[in-house]
Amino acid sequence: MNNDGTPHIDSGEAPIDPPPTKSEVAVAEHDTLKYHLLGPSLTKAGQDAVDQQKVSEIIYNASKGSKFFNNEEYKDQNLTHKIEKILVRKRQLERIDLTSDLRRADEYIAELELSRDLSQTVVHVDCDAFYAAVEELDHPEL
Repeated sequence: MNNDGTPHIDSGEAPIDPPPTKSEVAVAEHDTLKYHLLGPSLTKAGQDAVDQQKVSEIIYNASKGSKFFNNEEYKDQNLTHKIEKILVRKRQLERIDLTSDLRRADEYIAELELSRDLSQTVVHVDCDAFYAAVEELDHPEL
């Protein structure tokens, strides 16, 4: 941490990759959209021999221009934008020097360990579902 309370960023790290070009973004966005439009058919039993990429292209081309497609494209763009923001923030956080913070946390944990009281045992048993099942057996009209 800096003296003003802001996180210290190590300037010795490699610079962030340049942003992708518009064409790269468009291809990537449509790849995620094609995958999304494919739906859960990727995981269905018996679909191992099916060319999922070909099916994805067919669904994508058949849906293109529809209200559904436009809505899904809009949602996919928003999701992609959110993911990009999260990844940028992740890269920023990865460059923060946390050694002093980790040292202080370790000291605090050690202090807490010394003050722990392990002489008591607490048990919490949640039997709501058990008692409800017993009542249902005794009184099926419930």
